[in-house]
Amino acid sequence: MTFLRVSLPGTELRRLQSKIMNSDYQLHVALPSSYAMNEAREYSVLYFVDGNISFAATTQIYRNLAMAQEAPKLILSNSDSARRSLLN
Repeated sequence: MTFLRVSLPGTELRRLQSKIMNSDYQLHVALPSSYAMNEAREYSVLYFVDGNISFAATTQIYRNLAMAQEAPKLILSNSDSARRSLLN
């Protein structure tokens, strides 16, 4: 099965290497707009275990809430590990 790589505006694709699991994981990360102004600031992180399914929609919902000042500034992240375990 082939999955298309989709790039979401305002997100980054990062690689995480696990020596314990002897595997590489891809993380999609959405940073708050204020992150670039002060990278030393600490943020809470919301992790998605089904991120490949819901990351895009949840990121957009979060951004709408953040613009309305109804949500705290967060880093959103997901891993491809859920998809990987389904394929193996």
